[in-house]
Amino acid sequence: GTRPFGRHKAHNIVVDRAHGLCVLPVDDSARDGRRYLGLGGAALVTSPDGIHWSTLARGENNWAAAVGKNDTSSCVIRWQGKYLAFVRFQGATRTAVDPKTGLEWSGVMREVGLCTSTDAVHWTPKRSIFRADPSDGYPWTQPYGMSVTPYGDVLIGLVPMLRLEPQTGNNSYGPMEVQLVVSRDGTHWRRVARRGAFMSPASKGDDPRDRPWDLEIYPSTTLLVRDDQVWIYYTGKNILHGERKLPGNDDLELRCGIGLATLPADRFVALRPTTTDDKAALTTRLLAMSGSELLINADVPAEQLRVELLDADGNALPGFTADSSRLVRHDPLRYQARWVTDTARVMRLGDAEQDKPIAVRFTWQNGDLFAFQVTTD
Repeated sequence: GTRPFGRHKAHNIVVDRAHGLCVLPVDDSARDGRRYLGLGGAALVTSPDGIHWSTLARGENNWAAAVGKNDTSSCVIRWQGKYLAFVRFQGATRTAVDPKTGLEWSGVMREVGLCTSTDAVHWTPKRSIFRADPSDGYPWTQPYGMSVTPYGDVLIGLVPMLRLEPQTGNNSYGPMEVQLVVSRDGTHWRRVARRGAFMSPASKGDDPRDRPWDLEIYPSTTLLVRDDQVWIYYTGKNILHGERKLPGNDDLELRCGIGLATLPADRFVALRPTTTDDKAALTTRLLAMSGSELLINADVPAEQLRVELLDADGNALPGFTADSSRLVRHDPLRYQARWVTDTARVMRLGDAEQDKPIAVRFTWQNGDLFAFQVTTD
């Protein structure tokens, strides 16, 4: 620890009175001794080394006023020349009757808010950018935060969705699952995989003593990619949100910790044929291609995946048909796309005419198609 903390002489606290602190390297501020930015709750702090932290001088920043109530984990990133801070947005208190159950719900609807800044000092007032809707099970399903990661040319968000038990007046008790969302600007978000659970909690079971320590899962930081593996750190607890507030649960023992979930790079979600006898097809929209290699992240036998390039009218480009396509193993996760002409010439994406938009059509059988990538080498 770097400062006194009550009667405790030995501890590892470097920032206190910060709720769910998120840290971001800020290299362009290193000249001011502010190499790292940290924010969480109403706290906005900076550090030259990640260990010794200081609060910006009073009146120098408006973070506390801009963010207001913010008692879930925050996430801050740098994107397209701005700092984006994803925080709690608290909607107005309201009362409604659920048309499906007839039960009355009353409380504050949780939403995800966004504050932006060009200098990490002066912030715009938060505004709501993500909320639940009837397809989620509103009002019994609510987003409980969003951890966001710049990933290639998109933003990937992990959203813990709190699924409240449908009970009159309940706005606290229920399990969480994590869903995927994606954006290109940080404001407009698209749901992924039909809103399916990306990370699901374990079964609660009957005996509280037998519960897993991560019955409740809550990603609270950005993703990391190392050696072609995505690392997802998350907070875990053995009790559900609001469970200790239920009658008779005052003495429920709390166990919590930090967990690490992993998956292969780019394999967040896949498309696959309905059955092993079916063939699947995916045609992209028209794209401006400017690379030399087309890499395909897939778990499909090479001989069962075909790739063709199409013009604006949907016709295959000469020499780039499905029948002439071949896949070459690039690494354990990816293939390189190749096309072999009648004269045995082997071509790649860079050999196609690239002054006009083209589409890519994939057809395959017996496997999963995860992603594709255009590279310059």
